[in-house]
Amino acid sequence: MRSLLASLCALAIACPHLIAQVIVEAEPNGQRLQAMLIVSGQQIEGSISPVADLDWYRFVLPAPSDLLAWTGPGLVGQVGDTVLRLYDAAGILLADVNDGSLLTSGFYSEMKTGNLPAGTYYLTVTVGGSKYEGTVTLIR
Repeated sequence: MRSLLASLCALAIACPHLIAQVIVEAEPNGQRLQAMLIVSGQQIEGSISPVADLDWYRFVLPAPSDLLAWTGPGLVGQVGDTVLRLYDAAGILLADVNDGSLLTSGFYSEMKTGNLPAGTYYLTVTVGGSKYEGTVTLIR
């Protein structure tokens, strides 16, 4: 534990801009109307609990843009498997990704979409199976 704490302190001193980008998920965000606003480059530290938890996040593209969003292990009680879904402003499902790549350790999700029009979008994060509960990191 002492080694982990020392590593985190060293990281905070050496790379303060990395630490500043981590935002803790704001609850409640279990419905589209409660979606937490996120901006490009933010890293969200969230919790999937209870098991069937669904977390909503909202972002705005001021101009046409590509999207890269992925999940990864959280700091405590890692989920191990996630699903990412992308919706437009009307709530219409645009993309559904279960699992990812080497970047996301396989079972965490990675979403790449190109040339999205300017507008408001929503991302949801939930578990890939029905038996997992824990923390997850979302990066957009």
